[in-house]
Amino acid sequence: FMAFVSYAVKSGQKIPKSWYDENGNLKHGERLCYEYWLDKHPKGTTCLVDTISLELGMIHLIEAALSSPRRKNALKMARIDSYVDIPDFVRRAIFARRMFDANGLQDKKIVLTGDLNAARAREINRIFAIIVYEPSEYVRNPKCYWKYNQIR
Repeated sequence: FMAFVSYAVKSGQKIPKSWYDENGNLKHGERLCYEYWLDKHPKGTTCLVDTISLELGMIHLIEAALSSPRRKNALKMARIDSYVDIPDFVRRAIFARRMFDANGLQDKKIVLTGDLNAARAREINRIFAIIVYEPSEYVRNPKCYWKYNQIR
């Protein structure tokens, strides 16, 4: 779908009105893909958010989810699959959680996948327990996160 969006824009084809945001700007291809996916799965779905980058994925997913009540209801989970190391995985999950929370999507869940085994899953749980009960510096000073109305 993203390849189709890119081709349509570059070739000068007539662009559907739904490809433009509320301000008349062409939506990002990733956002269009999320909107399409949410529309096709109205009973609930999970979206992979780190295909381009986690930050952009979360922005585009939140924009898509908040673009209509039906899409917001369709979104159930964000999936993070880029495994670097366990602390980075945890930071990514915290970032995604804060993005959801800052945009009124507290009911949305986050699932971590990718090269996980039982030992890594236990380590992730241990680090989350430390964060919850003893906030460390990398939790007090996370990457910046945005509210939807600040990114439009």
